[in-house]
This record gives sequence, C-alpha cells and structure tokens, in this order.
Amino acid sequence: MGSTYTMVQLATLIVVCVTFGLIVLYALWPGNRKQFDDAARVPFNEDSEP
Repeated sequence: MGSTYTMVQLATLIVVCVTFGLIVLYALWPGNRKQFDDAARVPFNEDSEP
C-alpha cells in the first residue's frame, strides 16, 4: 500500500511541475508580449472609470 501512495505522490509532483512549466512558457512566449503589456497598462488608462 505504501508503494501505491508513493506512485500517486510522484505522479502528482510530475503533473504539478509540467503545469508550472507550461504556465511559465506561456508567460514568456514572445507572441504574448503585447497582450501582457496592454494588460499592465490598464490601471493607467485615463478612459477607465472607477
């Protein structure tokens, strides 16, 4: 039973690491730069109303 629990932990760790890697890859992908730059400027837009 301990071996099964260890395999589940290992599988969970792998899934979490792969997911984190994909998120970082998405955030650093050159094609997404404009989208993130636009989102970063939203608080400074004068058109926005509170």
